[in-house]
Amino acid sequence: MGKPKQLMMLGERTLLESTLESLRAPCAVTIVVVHAGIASNARSSKRVEVIQNDDPASGMIDSIRLAMDHADAGMPRIGGWMVVPGDLPGLTSNEITPCIDAFRAHPESIIIAAHQGRHGHPMIIPASMTSDIRSSACDNGLRDLKVLHRDRLHIVDCPSAAVLRNINTPSDYERLRREHARDTNTR
Repeated sequence: MGKPKQLMMLGERTLLESTLESLRAPCAVTIVVVHAGIASNARSSKRVEVIQNDDPASGMIDSIRLAMDHADAGMPRIGGWMVVPGDLPGLTSNEITPCIDAFRAHPESIIIAAHQGRHGHPMIIPASMTSDIRSSACDNGLRDLKVLHRDRLHIVDCPSAAVLRNINTPSDYERLRREHARDTNTR
């Protein structure tokens, strides 16, 4: 994208601010960032703990592990980890709340939001799987955890495609901006 996509604007907010807004109500939020500009944007939000990942070449699994290390260093004991990339604009409590409810009902399952059979985010992982996430079994990411514990997957079907929407290319971003402008004009 040529710049940190989380700082790209969607209306009057960054993609990160849009994503954080959806998370604010149901839970405390810890985010891991690799760019100082993203950190300052995130710190402007209340109830957000920001951790800097100093290795921009690292993968998402490394950022997840940093958040876990931070939690071990002083955060209150938690029941699980909700993983949401910082570029999921359009995600709302309509997608997050059913996932949290499913986790409460199935606290030892991996909860995965899906749309029309495709897995997306949020993904909620029981704290009891922390050692698996930290192990070499997940060095390639959380997809490996889903394979390792396929018998413990609980899929939450969401009516919105927002659970699948990552912004990875300039055309993804332009399509999102057009949709946002259309939705804003119809309100």
